[in-house]
Amino acid sequence: MAWQVALIIDHETDPGFLLSQMPVWAVSTEARRDSAPKLRADWESLWHPEPGLTLINNAITDNPAEVVDLIPTLEEHHPHMVCVRLIGARNSEALCRSMNSAGYAKLSETHDFALSFARPIEALEEVLDLSLDANGWKDADDFYDAFFRIVGAPGWHGRNLDALNDSISTGRINEVEVPYKVTIRNLQNAEGPAREMTNRFVNLIKGIQSTGCPVAIKVHE
Repeated sequence: MAWQVALIIDHETDPGFLLSQMPVWAVSTEARRDSAPKLRADWESLWHPEPGLTLINNAITDNPAEVVDLIPTLEEHHPHMVCVRLIGARNSEALCRSMNSAGYAKLSETHDFALSFARPIEALEEVLDLSLDANGWKDADDFYDAFFRIVGAPGWHGRNLDALNDSISTGRINEVEVPYKVTIRNLQNAEGPAREMTNRFVNLIKGIQSTGCPVAIKVHE
């Protein structure tokens, strides 16, 4: 399940460096046609049944209308897509307006190599609500136990923020994948180390959300 997709309209960017993170659509060039068989062999299974690498035969400019015309096609092939990483387009008000008309707002937090546009989680359908009760939590392990239980994390899941970031934003680890909203209740009844871990988790989720990932969090004391 891919929540983000790269759309490359320049002729220079190598699609290979993105395929471990997201499916890629790219304007076809001789170099890309030559490298496509190996890239597909390496990465296609990661995104199955969605396409991993798609080459676009028609030339595309950074004309906003041409870019936005592709969005329905991307959505058709990637039904969980909520974020587009656009590579090779000029940042312009016209592009932002056109993407807004398709339901995608420009993110202030973006990759250096791409313009990022995402649908807000409030506009999505079928978003899960995950509720955690912090009453009685004593330490970080109590937080991890509760969160891992609700998302169906494997027993080998790491108990650190890097591991949480990977399983939430990259996915394909937990049984429950984004989009979802996390609500933590009764935090005032948790002990200091558990509250500290929860606050770190809240900051992590807010950072992940700023990249376009469809996740959100609320805390009720």
